[in-house]
Amino acid sequence: KQLPSMPLNRALGEVFSILSEDYNSLEQKPLGKRVAFIGTPSVGKTTALCKKIAVDVFQHNLRVKVIKIDADQPNPDDSLRVFCDVTGVQLLRDPVDLSEFEDVDVVYIDTPGASATAVAEWRSLHERLSALECESRILVVNAAYDNEAIRSAYNLGHRNQATHVVFSHIDELSNLTKLWQYLLCGGLPAVFYSHGQDATGDYSEEVLEFMMERTFPHHLVH
Repeated sequence: KQLPSMPLNRALGEVFSILSEDYNSLEQKPLGKRVAFIGTPSVGKTTALCKKIAVDVFQHNLRVKVIKIDADQPNPDDSLRVFCDVTGVQLLRDPVDLSEFEDVDVVYIDTPGASATAVAEWRSLHERLSALECESRILVVNAAYDNEAIRSAYNLGHRNQATHVVFSHIDELSNLTKLWQYLLCGGLPAVFYSHGQDATGDYSEEVLEFMMERTFPHHLVH
């Protein structure tokens, strides 16, 4: 298609169609029954986890439990414990017995943040998640980071068997176009977009619609 020679509205419409087709052709892997949120420090893993718990409990009526894993240093659970108490979700600190999770629909695992260079910490976390039979590992990426930092996060995720991605801090971006390359070519299906610090809202599971609304003029999306 000769996009440069087209009128602007028609060219935008063509790009809209191409992006929609490319996204819809991606394999959308469902989450398993044991799901860990992984990533580097301060990317919003626990906030994203709380948003997912709120949706599962209040919208889907799922039975949920949460495991908190420690690293070499204790992984504080104050805010997560309060949130779990409010939502009626049991929070357990690792180590745990797998038999404790036979009566629930999904188990979420809150992991400590570790820098990309902390090889031993990531190896230990990988081994523990494998022992917990963790089927899905959601890489949480701060969308406000620059492209180099996002690529580094993706490389870290792939090295540690991430299966999905969540973009956090979306509200800090005025333009989301840089995220298209990761959404379409990053190899990790996006579960949702997290925007804002509200643990029970600011959550978008309709990833394609969310991106379209913030990339194209209103009349193309609706």
